[in-house]
Amino acid sequence: MMKYLCYLVMMIFTIDACRINGLNIVEYNYKIKRYESAFELGLKEIEKYPRNEISQFYLGKTCYELKRYNEAIKYLNRAKELNIKLSKEINIVIKQCYILIADNYYQSALFDSAAFYYREAFKYENN
Repeated sequence: MMKYLCYLVMMIFTIDACRINGLNIVEYNYKIKRYESAFELGLKEIEKYPRNEISQFYLGKTCYELKRYNEAIKYLNRAKELNIKLSKEINIVIKQCYILIADNYYQSALFDSAAFYYREAFKYENN
């Protein structure tokens, strides 16, 4: 019980520290590779603050790390709509998502679907 209480207090101070240091909580958890926490917190953040492009961006990158590529594309596109300055980095990750989705279809012998996602990836070639 005491161990749980200590952990809870530590998490509260960590969350406060992230906000004090100017870091977004989703970004913080992503950077320390707590992808499941980043995902859960990211969903809560964008529910409260849907126009927070940093939360959208790091939620997208977190989904990529969790191999949730379709979700990653969705959040990354939202981040790009909110902040065009992030476009180049976002486009790189979106392209990687499309390629990985296409590869999965190709390995499953679903060639038409694979071709569709390879074409989608190609759209991000020069962006």
